[in-house]
Amino acid sequence: MNSYINTFSAFFWKNKKINGFNSLLLLILLPYILYIAPKLTCYVEETKITELYTLNGYDINHCSESFDESFLFAFVLPRDRKFRSISNTFIDLIMTGEIFQNISPESYIYRTYYDEKYLNEIYKKSSRFIIGIIFNDSLFNYTIKIDKALLPPNTEDPIPHHQKIEKIFKRTRSSFFKQYGFLIDPKKSMYEVFFCPIQKAIDEAIIKLVSNNKNFRYDVNLAQFEEPQHYCEDNSVLDYHIFLPCIVGLFMILSKDIVRFILDEKGSQTKKAFVLSGINSSFFSLSWLIQYSVKFIFGTILITYSLQLLGLINNIETSVYIIIFEIYGMSAIGMAYLYSVILKKLKYAESMYIYLSIVAVLSTTYILNIEKSWRMLLSAIISPVGIISLVKEITSEVGITNHIEVKDLFHGDILIFLCLLTFSTILYFVVSIILEKILTAREVRKEYLTDYHQIIKYNYRVIQKNNKQIPSLNQKINDPIIEVTNISKKVKYTKKTDIPILQSVSFGIPLEGIYGIVGKPGSGIKTLMHIMLGNIKPDSGDILYNGKKLSSELNKIKKDIGLCSKYNNTFDGLTVEQNLIFMNKLLNKKLDINLLMNDMGLFKYKDYIIPRLSQVQKRILSIGMVLMAKQKYVFLEEPTKGLDTMNKKRIWEYINRCRKDRTIVVFTEDITEAEIYTEIKLIIVNGIVHCSGNNAFITNNIISHDYFNIKTALPETVDELLKRSCPKATLIRNIGKKKILDINMGQTWIIPYSIMNPMSEIYKILDKAVNEGIIKEYTISHPSLQDVYNRLDDGSYDTELLDLDTKDIKNEKSIFRNIPHPHQYINLYEARYMRIITKNRILNTLKNHKYLFWSVLIPISLVVFAFDNYEVNSSKVFKESETKSMNTEYFYNDRSYVWNYDINSNITAKSYKILKYVKNKANQDILVFDKFVKRYELGYINYLSRSHLLENSMYVSDVIGYRLARNRYRYDLIYNSTLVHSLPSTMNAISNSILYSKGVKQRISTSVKTFGYNDVEIMQSNSYNIARTFGYIIMISNIFFLYNKMKEDKNGVFSLYRSLGINKKVYFITTLAGDFVLATLLNFIILIMGIRFHNPIFEDKTSLSMAFNIMMLGSIVLFLEHHILSNLISNKKLLLFFIVVEHLLFIEILFYYVFDQYSKYEEFLFLPNHVLILTVVMVLLNPLYAVISVIFSLALISNYTSDHIYKNVIGFRGNILAKSELGVSFIFISISTILVILIFVFNLIYNSTLRKKTKKGMIKKSQKILEQSPEEVKLEYLEATRKCNDLAISIIEFYKEYPYHSIALEKDYKSNMKRILKYQYGQPHNSVYTNSTFAITCIENITFGVRNFEIFCLLGPPRSGKSFIVNAIASIDNYNTGGLYINGINKTNSNIEEIIFSYCRQEPSLSDDLTIKEHLFNMLDLIGYSNQGIKSFSKELLQFYGLAQYTNVKVKYLSYEQKKILNLMLIIAHGQSTILLDEPTKGISRFEKRKFIWDRIKQTNRSFKSSILITTNSLEEAVYLSDRVGIMSRGRLVYVGTFEQLKSKYISHYNLIINTKGMKNFNERLLVTSVKEQAGIDLEFKYSNAGLYNYKVIINSFNEMKRIKAILEKHLLKEGNSSEKSFFNYRLGQITLTDIYTELTGY
Repeated sequence: MNSYINTFSAFFWKNKKINGFNSLLLLILLPYILYIAPKLTCYVEETKITELYTLNGYDINHCSESFDESFLFAFVLPRDRKFRSISNTFIDLIMTGEIFQNISPESYIYRTYYDEKYLNEIYKKSSRFIIGIIFNDSLFNYTIKIDKALLPPNTEDPIPHHQKIEKIFKRTRSSFFKQYGFLIDPKKSMYEVFFCPIQKAIDEAIIKLVSNNKNFRYDVNLAQFEEPQHYCEDNSVLDYHIFLPCIVGLFMILSKDIVRFILDEKGSQTKKAFVLSGINSSFFSLSWLIQYSVKFIFGTILITYSLQLLGLINNIETSVYIIIFEIYGMSAIGMAYLYSVILKKLKYAESMYIYLSIVAVLSTTYILNIEKSWRMLLSAIISPVGIISLVKEITSEVGITNHIEVKDLFHGDILIFLCLLTFSTILYFVVSIILEKILTAREVRKEYLTDYHQIIKYNYRVIQKNNKQIPSLNQKINDPIIEVTNISKKVKYTKKTDIPILQSVSFGIPLEGIYGIVGKPGSGIKTLMHIMLGNIKPDSGDILYNGKKLSSELNKIKKDIGLCSKYNNTFDGLTVEQNLIFMNKLLNKKLDINLLMNDMGLFKYKDYIIPRLSQVQKRILSIGMVLMAKQKYVFLEEPTKGLDTMNKKRIWEYINRCRKDRTIVVFTEDITEAEIYTEIKLIIVNGIVHCSGNNAFITNNIISHDYFNIKTALPETVDELLKRSCPKATLIRNIGKKKILDINMGQTWIIPYSIMNPMSEIYKILDKAVNEGIIKEYTISHPSLQDVYNRLDDGSYDTELLDLDTKDIKNEKSIFRNIPHPHQYINLYEARYMRIITKNRILNTLKNHKYLFWSVLIPISLVVFAFDNYEVNSSKVFKESETKSMNTEYFYNDRSYVWNYDINSNITAKSYKILKYVKNKANQDILVFDKFVKRYELGYINYLSRSHLLENSMYVSDVIGYRLARNRYRYDLIYNSTLVHSLPSTMNAISNSILYSKGVKQRISTSVKTFGYNDVEIMQSNSYNIARTFGYIIMISNIFFLYNKMKEDKNGVFSLYRSLGINKKVYFITTLAGDFVLATLLNFIILIMGIRFHNPIFEDKTSLSMAFNIMMLGSIVLFLEHHILSNLISNKKLLLFFIVVEHLLFIEILFYYVFDQYSKYEEFLFLPNHVLILTVVMVLLNPLYAVISVIFSLALISNYTSDHIYKNVIGFRGNILAKSELGVSFIFISISTILVILIFVFNLIYNSTLRKKTKKGMIKKSQKILEQSPEEVKLEYLEATRKCNDLAISIIEFYKEYPYHSIALEKDYKSNMKRILKYQYGQPHNSVYTNSTFAITCIENITFGVRNFEIFCLLGPPRSGKSFIVNAIASIDNYNTGGLYINGINKTNSNIEEIIFSYCRQEPSLSDDLTIKEHLFNMLDLIGYSNQGIKSFSKELLQFYGLAQYTNVKVKYLSYEQKKILNLMLIIAHGQSTILLDEPTKGISRFEKRKFIWDRIKQTNRSFKSSILITTNSLEEAVYLSDRVGIMSRGRLVYVGTFEQLKSKYISHYNLIINTKGMKNFNERLLVTSVKEQAGIDLEFKYSNAGLYNYKVIINSFNEMKRIKAILEKHLLKEGNSSEKSFFNYRLGQITLTDIYTELTGY
């Protein structure tokens, strides 16, 4: 427990120093959000009682005057014969009523029908406005059939005041009638306008008929009761729509700091370094989360309560805010945590997270309108949906109280959403922790099995087939502290195949020594290290630490093991001192930090943050932080990788100072490092121990010979002399050709050598031969351990001369004889060649299963779904409404409602109740309030209702009756307008009460029914759904082409076409054409399916052509946009993520917003102007939206034109400005504009000239660099600048720096503005060329030229900048400044696309889904071969390159070396004049395969006189291939010339190795002094290890050679005669090219 506390304490301290909480943003934005927080309710003021007016036909008359045709009043009378005799009389009574007297006779006609169905048909076909009056079985039972637009919707009672007629009116067809000038008072209810006047006319006619009194008349005066003041829900207030997005956005933006700091630690590999050393990965994330959460919680509470004290929060209890904010805040932190777990690098993650936050903010309105069930489902996994839904439910359910308390959160749907929000918060943390464990374990396992992955990538088949068993040579270790016994490890590759990583590895490590384990990538040393650490269990064998088994005491032993992995375990945001303090806290020690920094040499840098340190300083600090633990065993993985010789020495000096009481085990790929700095080393080759021991033992057993280069005219005589002393001496026939390791003139002998046996006899023989004139002079060359180590995995240790096979040359010349040169055939803009590429692309894509799935199967499935769903929903468009009775027993018939009447009315006796017929369905009287109410006392009812004296009941209406004359009545009817049906039901009660007073027992039953109508909402939603589905269809089908383009860019497929002289523009056009043809095929299929499904969009010729054209136009614009973006944005994953999210944003959210705005528009048939403008803007932002919006408009038009009324308004009128087209023409204009713009951008990109200007100060820097350069580099500079027009390639003063982003460095720079002017190569510094603050230099002032017909090699260690130069020439990367000439053409002033050359990338540039045969067919077809020629020539090529048996195998199934050979074959087979090869044999381990490729390159150079530029980090490759070489180090050229010139430059440099066999009495100073005094030669000490002393000696003449050998012989004899012999042998020989290369580069 204490260890966990210490660890968390250390991490909390670290986080505090880094400062990872943006408190300022919270302090600024949270008060603003709380201030704009809505009151959740709308306060409705008390409304006054409206003035009484007489119900008449004025509104009907006014509407009819605005209509083109007269109204039709259609009567359907009962079929009973007894009614036929009175039908005309009855109709006349209706039409002569007072209502119709107020309507102009020209405005209406009336007809009689005997069938309601026939009336319905008349309605569908007629353009008239029809009102049907249908009598069912008697005159007392009638139904008024009217257009749905003139009736209120079936909403629930009561409706709030602010949602009355003016709100409801907008969502009905009455909006259509507004277009014809229908002006209806919005204060009136819908029943007042049409229905109730007709109802009164009919009821009055019935009373007249049954009472046989044509003079009877009653008037109705209407008014609306006042609505009392109250609170109600109001989601439409502005604050509500600002509040929710602000909440969602603020917390997500605040939590982005978590993403930043967690990913920064992950991206800098700090986290991995600590995890590998045994620290639990959870500490990194959880420390940030806990610390961030605590600050956030307390900050939110403090701000919220402060605002409450200031009186800014009144209507909501503060604790409610606290609960909501804290839960959602923690959820936002959980989201950020999950996001940071999933992603790996910080570079684009922060921008992507902000982008997602913006999407979440924009989605607020969309989420608000999702169905509650879906919101509940989404809330469980997406917390922004949860917080939005929670606030919505609070508003809806408890907003009426205008005050919210904590208890209100725990009931109903509010509680459900609160629980779901809490659940999603917990889910984020649980999933993140589990996922982090899984991903970290996978990442660590990948690190454990680095060797396995290397084998899989490069040489799995090679190892399986050619893994030779090499005899192991091991020096015995006495009393080892660590014993490794028979360790073997295999990893499952397939079900039946295991890959051996380690095979029976056994060795011992002595106490308190430095032990080196050496192996190439994939050799097994990384796996061995993790087995020794206990991270991996071996298949067999065991490891003993001081006699204790690792397997049985793992936890105890691991505490004594410290690991410094190849990743630095330093935090960039901390200074040197703070990093050491953090480690001190982590280890719970109290070490002197100043003393530690002094020991590391970092005391004066103690206040520097890590990015300001050099690479060696970072590495020393990392090693020092591990050594602070003072553990018994310390494992160092690649302690000096990537550092030069001087910096390696600095690190090893520090390690040696700290080696006391420790056993240090070094795992490295650098044999030279192990040779110099480790006392005992183990060499592993292909998982097998090859040799182990000290330097003397390994050298004696591995380096078995020396080279003697002897200038003589009598080689046979010299051979006899040498064999007298050494019978195994062998003469190599040297005909002046080049060798891998040495370039020696004259004759060369291999002399077997053992370092333990003197070679003085051979020296004496050769010296004597010199004196006798048999030999002119001789030199000796000793192969270094590095030379031999490079060839160990080939099973051959002898250096051999690699002569070209003349038979192969002859065969290859016969093959190449008929290959046409590309410029003889290729016309860059000739249609034939564009047609070939397009055809091949289409055919190859059609074979791609991913294309068939993503761009064919899924889109077609979606099309079927869209059409089928559209057809199903279309069948629901036409609605037949049900008959609804207006009788009082069906409405307001419980104790919740009150009917009022005036008992003192002068109509009847006091005992008579006007509202007697207000009954419920059980025919029982309901609550009637008997109260004398005069006009000025009506407000008393409101008072009673508000004061709950009516037991919370609502009043329905109040009726005051007057008898004006014998046959004339008047009723003042004041009704509650918030009860939708209160008016017609009260009027029904009045009519029945009059009948009752007349002694008539029958009751009038009034019903209402609408004509069948096309439901506009279904039309619109149906159009919305099919348009949205089409958006997904186009998106998914196009995303595959983008993915395919990205994959081709990643694989560098274009380089194959570039090698044929096809420029990037032509390649772009042809790929675009191929993709477009395939998209057209899909669109044509959609068109056929639309016709087959009888979809209305595809049945009309105009809409069909528009739909097809917009899909075609949308596809081509999307292709153009995606291609251009993929060329501008380097990070392809980010591009794919951005485009997918952007499309989803437009399809789901923004399109919904437009649809929502459209559906709320008063004149809802047409697109509002602001929606049309928004649509055009969205089309300009995303061409996909053009397809969506046009399909939406076409679907709407096809739906509207199916309606007998709308078809006169909507449709294509030939006028692009007409609203009837719903913006289709505008969208076509917009998408066409985008097409023109993209074509312009395309031409701008592919036709732009590159103009690079040197910035001020860089000219002086270039001159300074040139002055510091060697003489050969200066001469090359002069030649390249003067003859740039004559050289094949000329590079002049190239500079390149890459932007460097570091949170810690940028923060440090902002705080102190201290620039980084002095820096080492690879260290960040203030940028000169890039837009970022800091950059890392890649190359500086590189100038050289490649002559015609020569092979020029750029040789240098990894990350020295050589590959960038080739990529810059090939336009894969851009240089900052400089000049580039190719075949005399200045790239700076002309388009690079005009220049023809071949380019072979470092990784194979092939299409994974194509076979070898298809690759060859495509290439030869483009060159101009006939089909027969392609077959024969392909067969010869494949046989020659050893690929004949893999002809029909897809590239993705080939081994890595087979891919490299195929790629090289495709690049060089047609022999361009200029060829660029980047690391042509990288990843190929077998020497015979490398030589095979080298031969092909040389033969290409000879056959086609090609100028070839090669980059490589292999010295033997450069020696074998190059005519001239440019050696690079730290971004600069350090040598340019031939290897012969380089060798002659260092011809006087020798290595002297003295073997003392570890004796301590060797007088090294005496030897150095003797050589200096007697021979005048300085012995420059290089290093000593295990009794071997290595010196650098400069010998300028053969006489000096003789003198120094004489001195050494004297010392050898002197020491040999002493009683304690310590000087056993010496070796004096010229330095090898490997030594020269190391000296030049420092690596």
